[in-house]
Amino acid sequence: MHIDDTTTTSRPRRTGGGISLPASDRWALIVIALFGLLHLYNITAPPNGYHAWRESDTAVVALNYFQFDRPLLSPMTNELHSMADGLRMEVPVYCWLSAWGYELVGFTHVVPHVVTLLFGCLGLFAFYRLVRSLSDDQTALFSLIALALSPLYFYYSFKIMPDITMLGLTLCAAWLYVASVDGRDIWRLILAALCLGLAASIKPFALAILLPLLWVSLRRQPGRARSLGRFGLFALIAAAPPVLWMATTGWLMERTPVLGSFATYLFSELFLKRFLLQWPWDLFVGWVLLPPFLFGLWRAVRRQAPPFFLWWLAAGAVVVILTARYSRIHDYYSLILTPALAALTSLGFVHLWRARYGRVIAVVLILAAPVGIALRVKDRFAPDPAYHEIRRAAEQLIPADTPVIVADDTRGAVPLYQLNRRGWWLDSVDDTAQVWWCVEQGARYLVLERPLEQSAAPVAHYVEREPYRLGPLYAYRLSRP
Repeated sequence: MHIDDTTTTSRPRRTGGGISLPASDRWALIVIALFGLLHLYNITAPPNGYHAWRESDTAVVALNYFQFDRPLLSPMTNELHSMADGLRMEVPVYCWLSAWGYELVGFTHVVPHVVTLLFGCLGLFAFYRLVRSLSDDQTALFSLIALALSPLYFYYSFKIMPDITMLGLTLCAAWLYVASVDGRDIWRLILAALCLGLAASIKPFALAILLPLLWVSLRRQPGRARSLGRFGLFALIAAAPPVLWMATTGWLMERTPVLGSFATYLFSELFLKRFLLQWPWDLFVGWVLLPPFLFGLWRAVRRQAPPFFLWWLAAGAVVVILTARYSRIHDYYSLILTPALAALTSLGFVHLWRARYGRVIAVVLILAAPVGIALRVKDRFAPDPAYHEIRRAAEQLIPADTPVIVADDTRGAVPLYQLNRRGWWLDSVDDTAQVWWCVEQGARYLVLERPLEQSAAPVAHYVEREPYRLGPLYAYRLSRP
């Protein structure tokens, strides 16, 4: 694939019966529609499985917006030990949109899943248009297919988490910015900057695309000084929202020292194993699409790849490295890499499509990829975690304004969301001083995943002997010692 400043793309043609879309556009819409339909399976599911704690962290803010009519700039978690009442978090636009969905149709987990899916589909559409503006219809279509079939992108386009919202807005920003450069349209440039600013307010590493967009400005726009001026305006507008949010709320400020110690984690066995031996092949691209990806990577080494996506890949790699403490464990930190890897995979697909018998191989790989995705992510989902049973029992037993203590391995996020109660999380109930500090602050119930035996902890002497059952959970009424 070769990028040329004079590249043109096919546009809708007006006929006697209306507008006729090019074949690649029709196929793109079919791919996006199938992507959406596949995500309708189990769309009512509450937070569960892999990263259930992170889903619950997000879902609880949306539910509190709905229940307590909280303003956008004042999010509230159920964890009373959180800093500043949960204010120090990303701009909760995803939670706010979910809350508006609850207002329209009532509380159901279908709403946040649909919000996630809409941004996943929006990201696919924007990515297709972006690649088409940089190359040709065929490459754009295969890039779209490769991104849609990325196990990482596919999985997080279902989960109740804001990461796909960030990536969808980032892809929109890139597409609109390239379009503004080609058309010298200041309003599209401003809209692109606002999209990127909102994306960066959700996850600041969205700003990584400034590097490939700088390349676009210098390559496709005449006049170096003028192009740098337009790019500077774009970058300034895009950086303003996250900077203002961090300055106002303190969000991420406590984590900035971690950036200076990234080398400690960069050379750890866990980081090197996942980012060199595991994730690029089976999670970012998928084993089924590995052949076209490897061929596309080989073409990239031979300088036949678009510099735009090579710059994107480099910028994304910097993000992953600087956040190595977290990215070595949490794969959603590396979502920013998936569009660049999909573009490289498309190079292999284009070659296959033009080779003898290559079309058959390409079609077989594309049809087999959903099976590969299912096998890769199936263990990340869990059976129904008795969410509805726990919620109903809590409504009958624990008054709505009664704080609770929970002890589990999810930092309290999951049980506090299931109970729909605010409270404190303890990693152990052995420390009676901590327990009674919470009691002094108003805690009246201790909720555990396993029954509390007399010998399990000193606090057992200060709770009612027989627990109340909240589905699979055990709730003990607390009393003063």
